[in-house]
Amino acid sequence: MNDSFYQKCLISSEYYPLFVETVLLDVQKLYRQGRKYDFISLSKTTHRLKGMFALLNLFLGQELCEVLEQHIANINTSEIKKSIHHINLFVSTLVQQGEKGYDKN
Repeated sequence: MNDSFYQKCLISSEYYPLFVETVLLDVQKLYRQGRKYDFISLSKTTHRLKGMFALLNLFLGQELCEVLEQHIANINTSEIKKSIHHINLFVSTLVQQGEKGYDKN
């Protein structure tokens, strides 16, 4: 992950507070919906996350969501779990970086 590029995209955006507020909740939803095998809700949450990543030019996050969408379409539960974990790592890293950079502004 190109940390500095994504950090700049995130903290320079007026959407950073919205990102933190909504994306962290959506990642929790992914885990919950995945555990329940609620593929329809999981697909909707993934699509919403993908849109937020696209809005902020966070292309890796967008790509991770596209991969998750493919696994949902194929109902590949083991890969769904892995993809959710990868999205969570990506988001956690962004939030940590964003907090450091956002505090400086």
